[in-house]
Amino acid sequence: MSEDTVINPEWKLARAMADAVLNWSEWCHRRQDQYIPEEQDRGQVVHTMDCTPLRDPSFALRPRWRAEEALPEDAQALVPLAIVRKGILREFEVFGFAGAAVPVLTRDQNIDVSVGLLAYLLLRVEGLVVKPAVLMDCLFTIVSDDENSSDAAQDLIHHGSFQGTKVIDQQRLLKQARIPELIKNLSEGFLLIAVVPFADLGRRGIIKVSYLWDFKFVGHKALTFIKGRRSIQLPMNAPSDAQSYHLEVRLPANVRCLGMSIPGSIELAFTDDGNPETQIHEDQEIGKTTDSTLHLRANYLIPPYRSAAWLELVGPRNDTFWVSIIGGFFIAVIGILLTVFSASLPPEQADALGDATTALTLSVPAVFFGYISTQKDHLLGQPLTLVYRLVLLAYALILMIMAGASMFVLSSELLRGIWAGGAALGFIILVVLILRLQAGFWHRIWLNIWFGASKPVPSKEDRWRLYL
Repeated sequence: MSEDTVINPEWKLARAMADAVLNWSEWCHRRQDQYIPEEQDRGQVVHTMDCTPLRDPSFALRPRWRAEEALPEDAQALVPLAIVRKGILREFEVFGFAGAAVPVLTRDQNIDVSVGLLAYLLLRVEGLVVKPAVLMDCLFTIVSDDENSSDAAQDLIHHGSFQGTKVIDQQRLLKQARIPELIKNLSEGFLLIAVVPFADLGRRGIIKVSYLWDFKFVGHKALTFIKGRRSIQLPMNAPSDAQSYHLEVRLPANVRCLGMSIPGSIELAFTDDGNPETQIHEDQEIGKTTDSTLHLRANYLIPPYRSAAWLELVGPRNDTFWVSIIGGFFIAVIGILLTVFSASLPPEQADALGDATTALTLSVPAVFFGYISTQKDHLLGQPLTLVYRLVLLAYALILMIMAGASMFVLSSELLRGIWAGGAALGFIILVVLILRLQAGFWHRIWLNIWFGASKPVPSKEDRWRLYL
């Protein structure tokens, strides 16, 4: 499209797109972000949009049809879905009302439409734009993949300038409450536009967008296995651009949720004098340990005070966990029994304990512990269960040393010392694991090391809450 067409405030598609994007909540009834972890640091996000797109010929894909009152049956139309983060979207798919995949505009086409709707919004305000030609260069920089797009948006919003040239009246811009926010959003993401049959406009349906998503961890994930928990930020896509927003997380089998939080709902209330006021509720939370699908919902009249949900995960109470606990008891008990029993026997009978039978008895559980530690697990929970796997490997090593000692150590006193040392080491490991079960034990001790300035408060399983 030509620049002259883009900056024309009467241009139908630009006007229709601007009205549709600014009034998403009027025709978009429900949005849901569903996060499905697949690997250690990424997963699949499915953004579901339950909507009734406006039946307006201005949304026609072909420009020559936008002025027509009746369109052909095979006509296609454009529907703005959401503002998605800039960058390459992997395993990207869009599904229309009928459940079939639908095409979307290319990145260059998205840029043209975004520039057009921003230009329309700015040029329709009398006296706002000072230099239209420079404004177009500024808008193309903001919505493109230029590395300076965020800086250009900040300069335009806060100073009304672009590359040192005054482009707009900044004071007039600030009075347009929703336009600055839209400029900021389009500098950080791009407007995703689907191509759907024109017959689908005007009726209610569901459109789904699916793509790979990278986890944003809080703190140092390399040492997550020490503190036994992992805090994650989940992006909330367009939470205020619908009548209702929902967030759903499907947890793999090897993690448990210690808590999840999204910003509280924003509602319009009235004072005793009858004046309207905005009422912000407390955060919506799940504050109990669970290992099932998580779900929270809220309503936002304006963008919430934070644009991310918080999720805190802990390791599961699965086979690896219970074997590591029981294994500590086993090593401590078997080591003490061997030590005490051999000390109570005459020297010639005590020497008989150091034979192949004792070595075999100790080797069997050692092999069992080693086998359990190598079982496959979901990548997201591996750092949370790694400590149990290391403990099982330590148990196997302790038992193998005790078994080897019974075969090769001839001194009964030294043999008893090795057995007693193995029992003591197993007991110490067991005590550490039990202390670690207290939610927040390592979390409180090493809080500043792991989280630094962006730490949430220490939490417990029975009373959980994350604060920014």
